[in-house]
Amino acid sequence: MTQTPGPDPGDWRPPPHWQIPGLPCHDCGRRTTADGGLADGLGGREFYVVHDDVWPIGGLDGFLCVECLECRIGRRLVPGDFPDVPANAPNPADSPRLRAAKGR
Repeated sequence: MTQTPGPDPGDWRPPPHWQIPGLPCHDCGRRTTADGGLADGLGGREFYVVHDDVWPIGGLDGFLCVECLECRIGRRLVPGDFPDVPANAPNPADSPRLRAAKGR
């Protein structure tokens, strides 16, 4: 996901369009937040940020669950795909798939 520019990565803030309830995956429609991830079969939240070179090109302005992002890029996510920003901090609400991708 593209980050809002700031002086350094510690200043990262989510853009205003992230106020959409449930933050649905652009491709499959499953909700990616903790309140919806369990109900939608993700096993927890899938709220994360990846480096710009990992995020699909083409003007996608939204969210993808881990499975849909991996499908788009044609490989599994690895810990190096995730920048050190607050959104990627370990969280007990993370889905097992997101925890595995982040290596935590």
